Amino acid sequence: MAISISIFFASFAGIVLLVAFRLWELQRGARVAQRVRAHVDEWVDATGRSVRARIPTLDHSSIARVFHVLMHYSALILLALLKMLEKKIFRVLEYVRGRRKVSRGVTNSDFLKSVSAHKQSLGKERGNSVE
Repeated sequence: MAISISIFFASFAGIVLLVAFRLWELQRGARVAQRVRAHVDEWVDATGRSVRARIPTLDHSSIARVFHVLMHYSALILLALLKMLEKKIFRVLEYVRGRRKVSRGVTNSDFLKSVSAHKQSLGKERGNSVE
């Protein structure tokens, strides 16, 4: 079931991308890489004929193994990309944080110093210290 759903979504995404590319070409008014397309069309046609000739010899287990290997390497690539992204995000967070600890009660802000002084004076008036 998972194989069928994965193949469906991959095929659907490919069709959507082809339609979007064709619409982009129509808006632009020119075809991109016309000579390369002719060679690719010939290759796809030859590959399709070869696959159709071999379909009776393909069994379910070989297709499942190929799909398993493709999914495995796709997962490994995705994992590597996510690890790379995590490292970059961590670097940005460390840069934003300034790589320093913020100690309690110590600030460079004049506003916070005045608020702290006012808070301390209120604590002394009441007879207890406020921190």
